[in-house]
Formats: sequence, structure tokens, C-alpha cells
Amino acid sequence: MSQEQPPAEDGHRLAGPLAVFSAKGELVGAVVAGVLLAAGWVGAAVGEPELRGLVWGSLAIGMVYGGRAAITSLRARAFDIDVLMVVGAGLAAYLNAPAEGALLLFLFTLAGALEDLAMARTRHAVEALHSLMPTAASRQTQSGEWEAVAPELLGAGDVVRVLPGESIPADAGITDGRSAVDQATLTGESFPRVVGVGDEVYAGTINVGSAFLARVVRPAAQSSLQRVLNLVLEAQQQREPVQRILDRLSQPYALTVMALSVLTLTVWWLGFGEPLLGDGEGGKVGALYTAITLLIVMSPCAVIIATPTATLAAISRGARAGVLFKGGQAIERLAGLRAVALDKTGTLTVGRPVVSEVAPIGWSNEGDLLAVAAGLEQESTHPIAAAIREEAQRRGIEPEPTASRTSFAPGAGVSGVFRGSEARLGTYEHAEPLIPVCYRAQVRQEMLEAQSRGDIAVVLAWNQMAGVVVMSDRVRPGAPGLVDGLHAMGIKPIVMLTGDNRATARTVAERLGIDRWEAQMLPEDKVSAVKALHAELRG
Repeated sequence: MSQEQPPAEDGHRLAGPLAVFSAKGELVGAVVAGVLLAAGWVGAAVGEPELRGLVWGSLAIGMVYGGRAAITSLRARAFDIDVLMVVGAGLAAYLNAPAEGALLLFLFTLAGALEDLAMARTRHAVEALHSLMPTAASRQTQSGEWEAVAPELLGAGDVVRVLPGESIPADAGITDGRSAVDQATLTGESFPRVVGVGDEVYAGTINVGSAFLARVVRPAAQSSLQRVLNLVLEAQQQREPVQRILDRLSQPYALTVMALSVLTLTVWWLGFGEPLLGDGEGGKVGALYTAITLLIVMSPCAVIIATPTATLAAISRGARAGVLFKGGQAIERLAGLRAVALDKTGTLTVGRPVVSEVAPIGWSNEGDLLAVAAGLEQESTHPIAAAIREEAQRRGIEPEPTASRTSFAPGAGVSGVFRGSEARLGTYEHAEPLIPVCYRAQVRQEMLEAQSRGDIAVVLAWNQMAGVVVMSDRVRPGAPGLVDGLHAMGIKPIVMLTGDNRATARTVAERLGIDRWEAQMLPEDKVSAVKALHAELRG
């Protein structure tokens, strides 16, 4: 399809008879047309001319999809390449060469449908970002009661209540309470951030600790998450310079080809005295045949077909690797790539904490320590709790059952009773009262070593024993090869931009050989950093 045509909607958006014009429907139609065309060719080759009718069927199917695109252009008063392609295929049929016209429309339709299907994945990613937007908020009224409202109705100064597991409805400052907030959706930070009175929390992030009260500082329309969504939508709507040039040239080119065809008809018929339709004598094919041949030859079939096909291959390959492209123009510009800016969480690293080390201090083995730790974290939704449970399960360790319901201290840890003795898991300060004095220096040393690497360490104390569980966001298996490969291609600098803390960022950057890195960044900070890098390279 021409650059002016909007991408076909995916099959989930068009229903009923219109579903045939979805990307999936168009793909099915193109495949059927291709099968009919191939069968007609085979029939002609083996001496079964009656199968030639299948070629006409293929042409008809191609005309349905190509004709729809052409009609859309004509309704917009645009005589562009879509119209030219359909006219060329129709005139090929007029010359009793339906196979050529059918092949043209088959490839044209197939390439467009496949590109639309590949681009649907990028559109779905934007829709997934929409789903992160909060859908409900609990606002305090003037009488002190709580009312459920839509986040869009919140204004600066409103007081909201956020319960455990809820999405924070707007950018706000905490006025009462202490909790932990999962900011992965916004900053990509692997571990929840401990927050308290005076700290700012952001819309769309998740409260994974205790309930707290917060005062809205920005309405939903100006929230950090909404700004991220606006940035993505703006990027999708921007058109590259080459794309704008093609848009401008599409209609003039099509009109020029039509004008040349009419001129050829006039000159051959009236100037050279050629018969209009040909008389079959002396090898004269006629002025009309010559004009139609010129129009078909000048139809930009190769460009129109090759471009979506090459784009499709790149977009599909990228999608399988988890890379979403804005469109074909973004792929073309990779040829001049001089530097790369990468996010950390989920791109260079796995994106979730996993247990990387267990240090039993006073325990007989790591398994006993993990059994108690997993028992304490059985009811928690905290990412650290999930990592401990997964490690215990991976090792085949059954969680130690607690004698009483566990209690959670926001930003500190969890407590419970095992076999008549209290156990605590969390920060050093939380567990310190239960850590034997003789073990405290060793526990602190283990924690300092982990924190210096940017890892998260939690302490477990129970029954005169202590231990440290270290968690990290592991580097993805292909990340070292990616960085080495880019360096081998002469692409430098490779920059890592992350919302995570500086210690973690430094560790990952040094491990991978990243040239430059910046940490503790919000999405808009990353956009500014990319623009600054672009300006630096252009200068």
C-alpha cells in the first residue's frame, strides 16, 4: 500500500464481513489468490487451458483489496501509486494477460498484509501501556469520608488512600504511612522503592507494602505515566523525512505516468498513424497496446513490493527478539547508526530479582535457612518474597510452616513464629534484635559486599542463627554478545540509561563493557539524554 494509506486494522478490531479487510483477512485473501494463480500457471504448462480461469479468479481477489485501497485514495482526491497499480493490473487483463496483473496484485497485497501484521505487535505494545493507567482512586472528602472516583477527576491537593496491591492513581506526595512501591513500569527499577512521609510516588506504580495516604501534586493528565504515553504516541505519529518525500512524490509520479501513457497513445495513433487497437497486419499491435505497456512497465512494482517485504523481514525478526520498530523508516536509519542508548531492566538484564547467593551464618546448611525464609514470605506479594519462594522451589525445599500469622513492617521486613521462636526477615535494623552479637559483624560485612555490587541483601534471624540472602537482577544471556557486537561494528558510545540506583547501574555497566551510563532517571530524563546524545554526535 502507499504511504498515505493507514495500516490495516488487525483481526480483533474488524468483525463480520469487514474482517476480510483486516490484516489477517487480507493475508488469507492473498494466499488464496496466490494458490489460484499458481494452479492456473501449472494448468497452462501441462496443457490444461481450462484451468486458465483460476488466474482470472486470482486477479479478481487481488482487485478486491487493491481496488479498496484505490477507492480510498480517489475519495481523498488523490491519484497515487495505489490507483496506478490497480489501473496497471486492470489494463494487463484487458490485454489478455491476466497472469501478469494477478501476480502484480498478489505480491502487492501479500506484502502489505504481512507488514500490517508485523506492525500490529507494535500497536499492541502501546495498548499495553494504556492498560497501566490507573482506573480507580479513593479520595478523601471534606467530611473525612472516602469516595471512589476516576483518577481523571483528581486535582492537585486532593488526598488519596492507596491500599496494598493497588495502583497509585496520580503523582502524589506521601503524607501518612510507610510502604514499598514497585516502580518497574515507570523507571524499570528491579526492586521496590521504600517510601515514607515526604516522598513522591508516581501514577501507575504499584503499592506492594502497606496502606498510605498521599496528596496529589499533579492531575492525571500531567502524570509521569501519561507523559510516557504521550512520548510513545508522539514518536509513532512522527513521519521520517524520507517517508514525507515519498508521500509528496506518490501522486505526482502516478499522474506523470498516466500523462505519458496518454501522450504515447496520442503520438502513436495520430502522429505515427498506428491503428488504435492493432490490425494484426505487419506486426502492428496498436497505439493503445503500446500506451498500456508503457503504463504497466512504469508502475513502481519493484519498489512497492520490495520495500514492504524487506521491512516485514526486519520487523518480524525484531519482534521475535522482543524489539519493536516504529516502522520501516526506523529500520532504514539503522544503516547510519553511530551510537546506541539502551535501557537496563528487561533489556540488558532479566528484569526481576533472583536469588544469587545464600550465606548461612550459624545454620547447618542453606536449605534450612531458605525453608524458614520461604515460610515467612508465603503470604507476601513483594518481588523479593517471590524470588525467595522461587529459589526454595527450584531447590526442592518445602517452606517451614509458621505457628502464627506473619506480620509485615512496611519498608523493614516480615516477622513470624517458628517452633516457638520468633523469626525476622528484612533489613539489618529489622532483624538486629534477634541476631546473636557474635554474628552481627559478619552479617554486616556480607550485606556491605552485596550492596557495593548493587545487589539487594536481606537478613534472616531465628533461634540464635542468622543468614543473608542476596538477590540481583541477572544480566541477560545475550547482553555481553550484543555489546561486543556493536563495538565490533564501530558503534560507540554505547550508553545505558536506567531508573535503577547508581551501584546497580555501575555493576551492570562494568560487567558488560558499557561506555557510559546514567542512573536514577525518569522516562522524560531518558528522552532528554537521547536528544543530548543526538546533538553531541551531530556537532
